[in-house]
Amino acid sequence: MRSGSLDNITDLLRWDWPGIIRGELPAVGRRSADPVLFLCTNGKKDQCCAVHTRKIIDELRPNPELTGQIYETSHIGGHRFAATGLLLPFGIVVGRMTSQSAQDLLSDAWTGKIKPEYMRGRTAQPGFAQVAEIEVRKNAGVNQIDSLDVVVLRSGKPISASSVSNLAEMDNVQVRHSDGRSWNVELTSAKTISRKKLCTGDEVVDDTWLAKEVQQVENWYS
Repeated sequence: MRSGSLDNITDLLRWDWPGIIRGELPAVGRRSADPVLFLCTNGKKDQCCAVHTRKIIDELRPNPELTGQIYETSHIGGHRFAATGLLLPFGIVVGRMTSQSAQDLLSDAWTGKIKPEYMRGRTAQPGFAQVAEIEVRKNAGVNQIDSLDVVVLRSGKPISASSVSNLAEMDNVQVRHSDGRSWNVELTSAKTISRKKLCTGDEVVDDTWLAKEVQQVENWYS
């Protein structure tokens, strides 16, 4: 990431956006790896994002210790989990945020940690891998952000879950710790009734993944 400020917002129009998409950051501001939390306040998809998140922003914005760490953003998906957020530079989407949990989230992030109950998953991972990682974190008490990876064992060969769009019938999902520990996670697809789509509206049915079993297995390396 890069962090900086502009005197004129129209300067953005002159940036090389195709280059930015390729990962070529503009030479403005400074390179930064400081934790930043973007909270969705867009009420067009779900009024809850505006109603719930607006309260959090108003409560935390005056806090000088959080200056430069919390920003408003537009729709980031998963509005049924409002208040929702995106934690950078880790690429982690979070949900059901409150003023207190947002502060706790940032405080932990400075030390490279996260509580699994705040997580909805990593943006680089498909839904099944997000669920598998979170379940392992809960079962094994893993809080270090960058300690886990998710692979799909296909015919015994590990494939990065981020490159797998659909699970085959014989695929096994495995979560691996940097210390060598491994867990197989049995998953099932399901349809669940979400909470109200709008704070004043109808219920909707969502496709989701559920973890049936988490089993620690032989270390993937020793």
